[in-house]
Amino acid sequence: MYPFKSVTPEEFYANHKNQASVKLIDVREDEELEDVSTPLALHFPLSTFDPKVVSQDIAKDSKVFVLCRSGSRSKRAALILCQEGYKDVYNVEGGIIAWEAGGLPVDRG
Repeated sequence: MYPFKSVTPEEFYANHKNQASVKLIDVREDEELEDVSTPLALHFPLSTFDPKVVSQDIAKDSKVFVLCRSGSRSKRAALILCQEGYKDVYNVEGGIIAWEAGGLPVDRG
């Protein structure tokens, strides 16, 4: 059992539209963002993921959603955030693949 919840990309998007304090983190690597990314996310690659750096941009009392390519790296980052005291953390199931398939906003190239 994980200390965070999982949501679909569509559930994230509904939260984002209704709450200004909602934050999205993309933990994919730089070269992955060159293909497809979402303009709604802050980028903190998992390979250099440091919750102390994240906390400079995102308060620990924020609602934080974590995204990767398919959902497994984002689970690792979500767990790290929970261990560092973030209380309201969500993994975006299916990652950017499901995000794009759901017709949510993306940037290409």
